[in-house]
Amino acid sequence: MHSSSMSSSSNVVFALVIGINDYLAGPEAFAPLRGAVNDSRDFVRYLTDSRTNHGLGVPPENIVHLENAEATRAKIMSVFHLHFLENEKIPDDGDATMILFFAGHGARMKVRAEHDGENPEIEVICPVDERTLEENGNPVYAIPDYILGWLLAKLAKKKGPNITVILDSCHSGGMNRLPDADKEVGLPRAAWTASAEVPESLDSHLWSSGRATATSYRLWSPSSTSHVLLAACRQDEIAREETHNKDLSVHGRFTSKLLVRLRSLQLQNTTYEELIDFMPTWYRQTPHCGGTRRNRLVFEGNCAANGEYRVKLNKPSTEGNPSWQVKIGSVEGVVRGTEFTVRSPEDEFICVLVAQTVQASTSILVPANDQKPTFIPDGSRVVVSDWKSTPRVSHVYIPDVFPYADELFPSDQAGRLFLQAASEEVADLLLSLEADELIIEWRGNMVRQVQRQTRLKLGPQQVTHLPLIIDGLVHFVYFLQRHNSYDSMPGVSLEMHRLRGTRGVTRTPDPNFGNNGNLVTDGVVKLISDEAAVYGFTVRNESARDVYPYLFYFDPLQYTIQLWYEPPDSRAACPLSARGSLTIGLGTENAFDRPLELKGIQQRESPLDASFRGRQRGVEGSVKLDLVKDVEAWDALEVLLTMTRLPS
Repeated sequence: MHSSSMSSSSNVVFALVIGINDYLAGPEAFAPLRGAVNDSRDFVRYLTDSRTNHGLGVPPENIVHLENAEATRAKIMSVFHLHFLENEKIPDDGDATMILFFAGHGARMKVRAEHDGENPEIEVICPVDERTLEENGNPVYAIPDYILGWLLAKLAKKKGPNITVILDSCHSGGMNRLPDADKEVGLPRAAWTASAEVPESLDSHLWSSGRATATSYRLWSPSSTSHVLLAACRQDEIAREETHNKDLSVHGRFTSKLLVRLRSLQLQNTTYEELIDFMPTWYRQTPHCGGTRRNRLVFEGNCAANGEYRVKLNKPSTEGNPSWQVKIGSVEGVVRGTEFTVRSPEDEFICVLVAQTVQASTSILVPANDQKPTFIPDGSRVVVSDWKSTPRVSHVYIPDVFPYADELFPSDQAGRLFLQAASEEVADLLLSLEADELIIEWRGNMVRQVQRQTRLKLGPQQVTHLPLIIDGLVHFVYFLQRHNSYDSMPGVSLEMHRLRGTRGVTRTPDPNFGNNGNLVTDGVVKLISDEAAVYGFTVRNESARDVYPYLFYFDPLQYTIQLWYEPPDSRAACPLSARGSLTIGLGTENAFDRPLELKGIQQRESPLDASFRGRQRGVEGSVKLDLVKDVEAWDALEVLLTMTRLPS
């Protein structure tokens, strides 16, 4: 039996649901929709249905539902503040689940910029009164994605980042230019023409009292930390309606299929990425998932239990001998023969699988020793029990007299990332004690360039979890030094910029800093701390290959790894094509004045922190095997960044 209920730790759900069929500007600007209001009503029904009926059991008073004429720009903005930001029933910094659902028209429009150059286009959602006039004669504009993104970031900061945004609309614009044959597929949810150009001052009162004037937010950003985005299509595609044969009712085909999946999947074991992977695709409509928390459990954006790093098993192959796919490969250190223990959703041991075929980001697993495994239920995950990889494992030396040797090197070290070294000469890591402090000293790696030793005061908790702490240190250093010695990727470079510009889309590299705006010199950046500064990056690809770049920040003082950029999901277009470039933190992307969250090789908590209990539970998304296309090659490049704080 399927269950769509969330985990028992779930707190209350609050939702703002919007559905617009009939736009006040009329058919000259917007095609009258027939299914958007149906979608909003169906979504409210899903929210309020009991969990035994595969809904979420949300109290009706926790939902605001705006239909047609109610969904004005002013009303949407007001309800967002009152129902989310100022709602005393939603605890500050809590675990409440917040959902924003929009079904209606989307569009694109340009924004006036204060610097020279082309005016950038941005995505917008269209309130019911867009392209009409206010009582004072001023035009009613659409809601730009960076405005909505700023509100979501403010909400995440105040109430917590467990926020889901669902958009059944599209933003391609110019729908009146579609071929007739294409129009017959289903009515598109995009305005006939682009929206009116938005002045920079629009909604500027939102950030007039804070630093957000130098930082803006894109709803579609794959590195957004405030929310997870579930969208009906990619930014350059078309979201459509369809007529149901059973009762001739009209619905958005994305929302229709999404609700089927939400009601049928085990949400307590399903991530946002996995949810989107279960969705169908249509001609010029590919459902999309964005945000750094997209590997979290659906509607449980705060749920990522620490402990053994686990990876979800994909469905077994249907041809030949049984095999399974996992999204972990040679980049993470898997080799042919790496052993995985299979654990059920209830955390019970099932069997052992071994890696038979290893690619950069995926591996194919088969039963160990040709044994036929027992039944493996949906939602099962695997944890590495034996890496079988010399580079993946570090050798740790301790002196002859070391009171915690038994805790550090128990008889069963299955899955550990380190072994005991016989001597200092063959060790990667030296451990010693001075009073109640553990002295950590690496040999021959980049960490040593920053600081020769790390000291950790040992309390009872640290002693108990000492193997997990050392695992965390080894994990950090392994990926800091990780390169591909077999198939490198020359021609890819990273530039870092200090940015100028005071609002959203105006941020560009400041040529007064660095070499024509580029702060990187021979792989090194040296900065003087300036709290007013924000930074961005450009990744250039001079090679003939398309590249899917990740930008990580390694903090050698805390041993944390922060993801500053990751590509969109596997269904989206390549973000860095051959002979192209990619900007990160420029324009309306989120600039870097603080760390972001991470996934993949993430290590958000410091192993030196008393609360450290190991890396997050892996909830990587599944991909249907017939859609898997592994990367051809991978490599890494480093830029050493040092920041000096001047004496006060």
